[in-house]
Amino acid sequence: MYSLMRFCPPAHVDRTSYACFVMGHTAAIPAQLHFGWQAANPGRSCRPVAVDTNGETIVPDEALHDIIAVDTCRAFTLALTSAGSVVSWGADAPVPLAAHSGVRAIAAGHSHVLALKADGTVVAWGTRNNAAETNVPADLRDVVRISAGGNRSIAVKGDGTAVQWGFGINGYTNLLPSLSNIQSVETSGLHDVVLLNDGTVIAYGYGFSGSSAVTGLTNVTAVAAGFQFSLAPATGTVFAPGKRANTLTNIASGLSNVIAISAGNSFCLALKSDGYVVAWGNGPSSSTNAPNELAGVVAIGAGYDHSAAIYTSALPEIIQQPTSLDLPEWQPATFSVKAKGFPLSYKWTKDGIAIPGATNSAYAIAAVRPTDAGEFRVEVSSPFGDVVTERARLSIKPPLPGRVVAWGSFNTYGLTNVPPEARGGVVAVAPGFNHVLALKEDGTVIGWGSNSFGETSIPLGLRDIVAIAAGPYSSLALRRNGSLVGWGRERGTNIPTGLSNVQAIAAGNGHFIALKSDGTVAAWGNNSGAPFPPGGTGGQATVPSGLTGVNRIAAGGYHSVALRSNGTVVTWGNNYFGATNTPAGLTDVIEIAAGEVYTLALRREGGVVGWGSSLSGIPAQAPSGVVAIAVGGAQPMALLQNGNVISWTSSTNIFTPAVPDLNNVVSIAGRDQVYYAIVGIGLRSEMLPDSSDYLIKWPASARGFVLQSTTDLSPPTVWMNSTTAPTFTGTHWAVTNVTSNEKQFFRLVEPFD
Repeated sequence: MYSLMRFCPPAHVDRTSYACFVMGHTAAIPAQLHFGWQAANPGRSCRPVAVDTNGETIVPDEALHDIIAVDTCRAFTLALTSAGSVVSWGADAPVPLAAHSGVRAIAAGHSHVLALKADGTVVAWGTRNNAAETNVPADLRDVVRISAGGNRSIAVKGDGTAVQWGFGINGYTNLLPSLSNIQSVETSGLHDVVLLNDGTVIAYGYGFSGSSAVTGLTNVTAVAAGFQFSLAPATGTVFAPGKRANTLTNIASGLSNVIAISAGNSFCLALKSDGYVVAWGNGPSSSTNAPNELAGVVAIGAGYDHSAAIYTSALPEIIQQPTSLDLPEWQPATFSVKAKGFPLSYKWTKDGIAIPGATNSAYAIAAVRPTDAGEFRVEVSSPFGDVVTERARLSIKPPLPGRVVAWGSFNTYGLTNVPPEARGGVVAVAPGFNHVLALKEDGTVIGWGSNSFGETSIPLGLRDIVAIAAGPYSSLALRRNGSLVGWGRERGTNIPTGLSNVQAIAAGNGHFIALKSDGTVAAWGNNSGAPFPPGGTGGQATVPSGLTGVNRIAAGGYHSVALRSNGTVVTWGNNYFGATNTPAGLTDVIEIAAGEVYTLALRREGGVVGWGSSLSGIPAQAPSGVVAIAVGGAQPMALLQNGNVISWTSSTNIFTPAVPDLNNVVSIAGRDQVYYAIVGIGLRSEMLPDSSDYLIKWPASARGFVLQSTTDLSPPTVWMNSTTAPTFTGTHWAVTNVTSNEKQFFRLVEPFD
């Protein structure tokens, strides 16, 4: 009915190399083609297998080759072969015998078809409400162009005049009989658009007042008429006047080099000189979402709610080969290929073996491991043959020191989408409810996830940071001078006046804790214990009176934890799930961690004790040999001496690797079912019992590394090698450092030859 711009392939192109593609109607654009495709006979084309109302998008075999024109009615599709025969599929509209040969052009209305014969006569068939549109005038001869729309038919004769018949003529200004020098006429059934030989355009009928030439259009070479709107290319772009122009002239930005147009019921198609189709308007997504890989198009047709295109049948052409990659472990990798042809399918292989499920133009690996190394190729196929790309090699290097690895079941805010800036050089990570902070070795901070309150908008010029903490919508950073900087929601920025000499910070679900250098604790923020029931009181931001001698702090969802230098643990805040029920007699603790409703303690001998939990409330006992602990939600996690990470549940005490093959981990963190690990060679320190000395430890795998220290990180930093030879325990190297009144910083360096 409305596909009123019909172009035949250029005369210099071999017409036997064209096939037909149809998209739209009630089916979404095909699954792999965005319809789902199946191969026809070997050496033949492919066709969509999507089910639609009348089968108008299921191209029959006879329309797969030698097609020179295409058009669409509301419920069926037409194609004209190079032999001059018309093929129709979809709703029942049998092609009459007179259109089986000698046809040189076709035009489709709402439910009727016109065929222009080589002798200048017209054949018509099909109908909706009456037969007027198919009653071709008996004396009609010398026709050079035809148009059909709604229940209306038009023929342009060789002398530049036009003849019309069908329903709706009396509702028009009826200018056609009085016009001459007509190059072409397109009709929607409700209005006509006339292109004269001098390139001017006249439009009249419903939606147009009067019959004057459409202003702003000169040197036009083609026109199209849709439902209450019109189309005309203008210097390679598209102009669209009409009653509904406001909804259909939102032409794709940058659209240029247009060589053909077609107007549907409420959407538009444009064919570019490079053979690609652009679609826009209010039609079904299945009719306007032209497949990206649809290339080599030479003719288009837009119908009531489906589209058709004629494309060249040729072997796929590789435009961009996949490139080789040399990446550290845990980096993401993506191989991709760009190809021309239609329809295209892809099959990726690694070392000559097909990769299951790798059937897109790109193949991605979220985090590469040594087993991913190899040679990758992709076979690109179309109905007309296959081509194989060059080999692209993936090489794996050892992980970058300070690489953040993330996993978990809660990724609503992209919390596990580690940005490139956090794939090396990170010394600490602090997850909040909806965002994550990472501290870089140069003292700067990066963030990702939600930014609803500016929580990931790092303050300009923020440097010299030694610790970070993240709560819901709030962020906190500790400067080297012991002062704090907060940003995001007010709870994080409402730092108590005069708070200074801070050496550690922690964040819960709305409250913050700060450990001062004198061993005392400050807290602020939410203090209600909400939203949990009042079975356990709040008070998570109210520090117990007389709390001193603290060297570690942790903040759970609605409770707080402090580790004293004598190895005992103090907890306060909401106790609805028993998170503050510290086991009696618990001593010799060297590290603490707190989750939403769970508390963990790491003992000196490497064992872990847990209490609280929304799971069973039964204390969990982890294996020995643990060097660090963390909690995400109610899921405990532990870092072992060998650099591996395990997790378990308090109800089963079954210990499993947190991430298979994850090793060389130096730090872990968790929050709300999201978990983080920092991979690389790192240092760990612990205060010796009843002493002011610290034990500096690093993994045994860092053989040959040298321990260095400094008292000031301000540039130019002067690092001094440790004068104490490290001892080797089988799992770690260690040096005992005698503390002084000066703050000291340590690092490991790998000597260069």
